[in-house]
Amino acid sequence: MGQEEKAMSNSLLATKLHIPPVSLKRVARPRLLARLTEGLTYSLTLISAPAGFGKTTLLGEWHTSDEGKGFPLAWLSLDTDDNDPLRFFTYVIAALTKLEEEICETTLPLLQSLEPPPVKVIVTALINDWGKVSFPFALVLDDYHIISSPPIHEALGYLLDHLPSQMHLVILTRADPLLPLARLRARNQLVELRAGDLRFTNDEAAAFLNRTMGLNLSAEDISILEQRTEGWIAGLQMAALSMRGRQDLPSFIAAFTGDHRFILDYLTEEVLQRQPERIRKFLLQTSILDRMSGPLCDAVVERTAEDQLATNNLLNSQMILEELERANVFVVPLDDERRWYRYHHLFADLLRNHLRQTQSHLVIELHRRASRWFEQNGLIEEAVRHALAAQDYDLARRLIHQIASELWGRGEVRTMLGWFKTIPPPVLRSQPKSCIAYAASLTVAGQFDSAQVWLRHAEKFLYPNSDGAIDPATAVYLSTTLDIYRSVIARFSGDLTKAIALSQRALEQTDQDNARAYGIVLLFHGHAQFYAGNDDVANRILVQAIETTRASGHIAACLNASHHLAQLRVLQGRLREARAIYHQAIELVAQQKHPVFVGVERSGMGQLYCEWNDLATAIGYVQDGLQLAETGGDIFFLRDAYIARARLAQAQGNLDEALAFAQKGEQIARTCPGSTDIAYLQAWQARLQVAKGDLAAAGYWLETCELVAENKVDFLHDFAHLTFARILLAQGKVGEAEQLLARLLESAESVGRMGRVIETLVIQSLACQAKGDLPHALAALARALDHAESEGYVRTFLDEGAPMINLLRHAGSRGIAPQYVARLLSEFDRTEGAAITAKQPLIDPLSERELEVLRLVAAGKSNDEVAEELVLATGTVKKHLSNIFGKLNAQNRTECVARARELRLL
Repeated sequence: MGQEEKAMSNSLLATKLHIPPVSLKRVARPRLLARLTEGLTYSLTLISAPAGFGKTTLLGEWHTSDEGKGFPLAWLSLDTDDNDPLRFFTYVIAALTKLEEEICETTLPLLQSLEPPPVKVIVTALINDWGKVSFPFALVLDDYHIISSPPIHEALGYLLDHLPSQMHLVILTRADPLLPLARLRARNQLVELRAGDLRFTNDEAAAFLNRTMGLNLSAEDISILEQRTEGWIAGLQMAALSMRGRQDLPSFIAAFTGDHRFILDYLTEEVLQRQPERIRKFLLQTSILDRMSGPLCDAVVERTAEDQLATNNLLNSQMILEELERANVFVVPLDDERRWYRYHHLFADLLRNHLRQTQSHLVIELHRRASRWFEQNGLIEEAVRHALAAQDYDLARRLIHQIASELWGRGEVRTMLGWFKTIPPPVLRSQPKSCIAYAASLTVAGQFDSAQVWLRHAEKFLYPNSDGAIDPATAVYLSTTLDIYRSVIARFSGDLTKAIALSQRALEQTDQDNARAYGIVLLFHGHAQFYAGNDDVANRILVQAIETTRASGHIAACLNASHHLAQLRVLQGRLREARAIYHQAIELVAQQKHPVFVGVERSGMGQLYCEWNDLATAIGYVQDGLQLAETGGDIFFLRDAYIARARLAQAQGNLDEALAFAQKGEQIARTCPGSTDIAYLQAWQARLQVAKGDLAAAGYWLETCELVAENKVDFLHDFAHLTFARILLAQGKVGEAEQLLARLLESAESVGRMGRVIETLVIQSLACQAKGDLPHALAALARALDHAESEGYVRTFLDEGAPMINLLRHAGSRGIAPQYVARLLSEFDRTEGAAITAKQPLIDPLSERELEVLRLVAAGKSNDEVAEELVLATGTVKKHLSNIFGKLNAQNRTECVARARELRLL
């Protein structure tokens, strides 16, 4: 090293030239390391992101990885003093000299001369020096956002225009540098890594929190933290440090926000305090907004006289937003045109917390300004939210009525309900339409008791001595709407006679020219007729409801009516017509500009594909339907979505999962005390428990469901009665099951509900098989196959397991529906046979008689009782049991029954 180099090295801070060390417990990020390696073939790699996104750590990790190890890297960590161009380039040369002593032999004397030349001359000399280097290398400039010197920006721009081919430049910064980035992009000379690239994925967050930070968080807790921090690495690290030693981690995670002490200190020191006063004011006052545009911020931010006189163009809010984005001040663009932005969630929390502490007197006024701007620009939902935050409840109520029809049409019940619950009750009670709207939201949410209270509040306006006088048109509207929602409550309480009478009266009172109101009345009247089993009337009313609600633009009501009509077709055994109805509904949703949060059109379609055993297609429909229903908040749509999910899980052989979804459905139904849905979902669970072989649980339902085999069969409870028959059969009470099934069959056939006919015949065939009456079993099966073949039923047969498969094989051997039976057996082999065969090392299948004995043993019968019921000698029963034990590799009756249930022989 020459004397000049030694003198230079002694006057410089050596730590600025060291590559930062990398933790041994770092999170592997191969996707980003590959991008950095790719960047070496370009002129510039720009890593631009806010504080705490791991920019320096990532590059350090790359340099120690297999991809970057050994690559010559000159590192310079910048500080504010480096805004002096001579000092800047002196450090640049010092960094590069660590790679090769003679790398800047021409330029160094220029810098050390008494009168250094212009910066451009220095850069030209450097380019010439670096062009002589015989190996590829990279110069890293860390914390470049600190540099504000125009000569340095110009010098680096010139360098990039004339960069030697063996050299690569890497810039790490919190704000985009004033370099010709657009030109570099156009020339394909730039690789960029930004906050969206650097944020931890869910898997990376899991590795960081549990492996690096030594926590043991669940996948759900990790997902919540990842979403809350938006993958911000520093935020996750501070959350992890805060959790050490805590016991109740889920509660801490649920409450983790930007006003947490570590987050607060970090963002305050690293971001907020670094901004000019004018920008800090802008940040704080716009923090009340979930999304921001220039004109909106202009309307919200308080302007002082000094502001008005100022000429600085940064007073224009749009320009401030664009500047904040360039500076990476935790601002996220929401569109490609850069019209709308939002703050990072944790940064927004910090700003709101500071606003409350320093300008609390302004908060309500800021919300009021925002509400006014949103209303003037036709964005009523956001206007409502800010009106509520401003505690301007009269304005909020007026705005809600302005947008209510649109929200109902999109199925956004939860949104409406949340707004109404925020408004003080006296404000709502002062207007009849507010009472009705709140009652309607409560009804659809299944909160029937509260709905009745608000219906009574609305009804008071019909009395002559009521506080508020109403005109005749409003009186008719109130009377009709009261009937409608009381009919809904009556229907779900099981009083179908009352439901039909109320909805019929409302239908007669409603003006058909008012398509929206008339369509809703048709819908609820159709519901009542449907559940009462008046299929012809229900069909006519629901078809009319679909046409009317579609024409009026009430999409959610149209989907509701379509779903019930499609379900009627399913009950009638007309699956392909049901698919056509659902398809039209799905197309209608696709035509809408805004999302429609209903979902039954998709979950219903999923159930059809599930029946056809096309489970791959069914999964997409069912999952989409459940997500939409959960978002919308209509508990009746959500109930159907959970049933569809349970049905799919059952078809997939996941009976525990199916039971869990059915139980979720019951939890939803229980929010409506007295609803018949509770009994329906409990029947679903009992049916799944039978499939699992849990006869104790199924038997408990049988004892507590308030149904007996001699009950009158009606269409509201036919599903429960079929479940009842299944349990009787599983318990070995074949005679009682057959009597109930005969009545169910007669009832379903009388109204043409062929879907129920098919299911009933299937269970009848199994009952006959269970008592050894194979001819009658095959006769019932043949009838079921005859009705089912044209519509392609599959799961109705396969879900009955091994007993049905044995019966189908008997049918096939006798030429009964040969092509259809062959297809069903093929579907069984394709989706379930392999799994069952793997569990079933049977040399010989059980005979029909052995199956009969097995079912009675599973029902708890003694050998003598089995002999008496089957009219056999006790010794013969023992011989059958011995054969069964051998085939099932079982040592006793308990083990035998457990093994049979595992193999779905019961």
